[in-house]
Amino acid sequence: MAEPAQNLDQARALLKKIGLIDRTGDGLVDDAAGKTARFEVMTLVGNTVRQRTMYIVQEQLRTIGLHMDVTPVPMGSVQGAWKEGTYDAIYFGVQSDSIDPSRNPEFWLSSGQFHFWNPSQPKPATAWEGQVDALMAKIAVETNPAARHKMFAEVQRLFHAHQPVIYFVAAEIMIATSARLTGVTAAVLQPQVLWNAERLSVTAAGSR
Repeated sequence: MAEPAQNLDQARALLKKIGLIDRTGDGLVDDAAGKTARFEVMTLVGNTVRQRTMYIVQEQLRTIGLHMDVTPVPMGSVQGAWKEGTYDAIYFGVQSDSIDPSRNPEFWLSSGQFHFWNPSQPKPATAWEGQVDALMAKIAVETNPAARHKMFAEVQRLFHAHQPVIYFVAAEIMIATSARLTGVTAAVLQPQVLWNAERLSVTAAGSR
């Protein structure tokens, strides 16, 4: 799937389609009653990287006239707002298994504890979530790698189409080793260096 291209005109058109236009000339879009449209994104206080990321998004949204408030709050407040559903948006991050998607059922399955959109569902809230449930159940028992890859590609297609979660950043991993260490083949997944420890060796000082 190709990355979506930035299109400010299309973004403004989408806002206009739902009735949000600049009615007062202040550069910010307003609703039909003339009230400035705005929403709040909560993020973890003290996490400067996440806060800075949201301030960048805030500036970008302002270019199309949409105001976003960034509110850093303690972890307990983030968790409480999520559980109670009393939030507009939350910018957060969790650790997941990058090796096999079937090892993250709590995220993908509609019944999962970390299914952040439509949480605590007795059954799938939407038809597409039901499709994801069915696909993930098949992936968990399928042994053919090509078949598993094809099914998870469909899961990702559904996820991309509905975007219940929006990703803002991707990790950049840099590995540094001593010049004396040989046999290194760095990997993206952990452990980046020790995954093939049997091939590593250390040369004596001054031998190179």
